[in-house]
Amino acid sequence: MKKVLLITLLLVMAVFVMAQRLTIVHINDTHGHIWAEGEYGGLAAVATLINQVRAENPNTLFLHAGDINTGVPESDLQDAAPDIVALNLMKVDAVAIGNHEFDNDASVLAKQMEIAHFPFLSANIYKDGEPAFQEYIIKEIAGIKVAIVGFTAQETEILEYLYAKDYEWKDVIEVA
Repeated sequence: MKKVLLITLLLVMAVFVMAQRLTIVHINDTHGHIWAEGEYGGLAAVATLINQVRAENPNTLFLHAGDINTGVPESDLQDAAPDIVALNLMKVDAVAIGNHEFDNDASVLAKQMEIAHFPFLSANIYKDGEPAFQEYIIKEIAGIKVAIVGFTAQETEILEYLYAKDYEWKDVIEVA
């Protein structure tokens, strides 16, 4: 009986020793709004916040849920390159491909992916029967493996028909 109790206590203690706190911060629909508008927004404010969160907990994931493109001339005229550079500086872990990433032809997204220091993810967009983009990444944080999967709204094939028509759009639920 003492052995069973001892083993049980050791297992319970091991669970508490292994417990880690993971913080997940996400932004989305930034649409080129690098600058603050009045007292709200701007990527400088986001950078300040993410730096504070990371200082409190280095085990932090920083994600962007898509729609970097289309918003203000400063970004639009440069194909969102300033936004990508800012996200690089903030060390975003991954970006889900949003419907507005199809507001332009495929060369724009390809250029954005080229300058990004992070992956653009979507598990439900296919081309020629194969995933068109990286579907997921696995990050190890404090010894814990975390899968990050990107999905893109299926309505994109209708909303952004001109540039989305060349892809096969799979049901998000089925792919998940």
